[in-house]
Amino acid sequence: MIVTHPLRLPAEVVAAYGLKLLTTFQLHHLGVSFSASGDAYVLSSVRERDIRADTTASGYLVARYRPDGTPVAAVTAGLRKSSGLYDEELHSRIPDWLSDVCVLPGGAVAVSSEAGRTYLLDPDLTRLDGAWPGEADDLRDAAAHHARSFAAVIRATPSGRLLCLVPEYAARGYGRMEPNLFGTADGALTPRDRPRVRVFACLNGSPQHQGASHVVPYAEYKGAPAGHGNRPDPDLRALTSGRWADVPRWTFTPWLGSPVVAADDLFVIPIFDPGVRRSSPYVFALVDNTGVIRGRLEGLGQDDRSPYPGKHYAVAADPARGRIFHINRSGLHVWSTDGQPLVTLSADDKVYKPLTRFHLAGCSPAGELVLLHESHHLLLRIGLPGDLDRLGPTVQTALAEHTRRRNQLKKELAPSNWIWTAPVDTVIV
Repeated sequence: MIVTHPLRLPAEVVAAYGLKLLTTFQLHHLGVSFSASGDAYVLSSVRERDIRADTTASGYLVARYRPDGTPVAAVTAGLRKSSGLYDEELHSRIPDWLSDVCVLPGGAVAVSSEAGRTYLLDPDLTRLDGAWPGEADDLRDAAAHHARSFAAVIRATPSGRLLCLVPEYAARGYGRMEPNLFGTADGALTPRDRPRVRVFACLNGSPQHQGASHVVPYAEYKGAPAGHGNRPDPDLRALTSGRWADVPRWTFTPWLGSPVVAADDLFVIPIFDPGVRRSSPYVFALVDNTGVIRGRLEGLGQDDRSPYPGKHYAVAADPARGRIFHINRSGLHVWSTDGQPLVTLSADDKVYKPLTRFHLAGCSPAGELVLLHESHHLLLRIGLPGDLDRLGPTVQTALAEHTRRRNQLKKELAPSNWIWTAPVDTVIV
């Protein structure tokens, strides 16, 4: 099955924000997560600056789409309207900078910030069921923050376990919460209870700031609360730079891409250099749930083969079929779960060149490869064949169908600057 559908900006959101869809209007899609039935939940940020009126509207949108692209419902969160520099009016119970979305095994939808503030929405996107909001004002009080927060990133494994990326204060030497500790958790995350996270890896094993001398009460390592010197050693910086000759010793503390579940006990952890140049080092590390690096995604390289040109940082995995995917300016790459290349559809072939205009959004439970066209705000779902020898013709057909469908949608719906607006049941939380 091949489906192309717009990512809609609900008319209710336009009205609530007082949006005029000016040339300063910005809509960015931050993440996609899938329910067991294949529904896509898309987290997007919305911002518009009206220079003449000296007003700004900003916030976040979580929208739900059926596998056929039908919009079902949406929630706005973190809604802010400000005038001038200081007068800000809040219209949301989620006053936060969101960065991650995950459909939990029970169907609830978790949205999180990098500081680990986690908010739980019901599957139908009709209400905010609860929150682990941390400390809103002073993150330097790490103990108070961790007493009420959870994770910066959450991913569900095939068995229903949670992969969690937990932040720590000053993990990269700066005065803020930074995602640092990787762990797995059994049990459900609810408005009343958070599962205990068993830490198996960390990016930075030695935070430099004295304020990092705290523990994370719901995370444990070697039977004791994680933090305050109780972190995995060596850390991922040392493990990766010491293993591969083309990944030199990190001059600065690297930063993490979004982790991906490749199997119930195997994860892809992308690690990037702060320099973000074509020649900068990076590694897509394969790490198991004990912290052992099992390998990496082999066969890429630098220049257009690296993720930095075009900011192609995402990896997607299909655990049921043992496949891992990455798209960058050099084309579409497919690996087995041991990191060995299976197929490459090179962008040097003009039939695959359009792939470079997409970013990878994920894999659906049905094994579809889901691509995002950021500037056109379109989602493309490609049902992949079981036989990878047929991958090339399948993708070629999908790209041609996408172009046809995009042109049809543009003619029928007449979007303004590729912003697709439509009535969608929307709730402000």
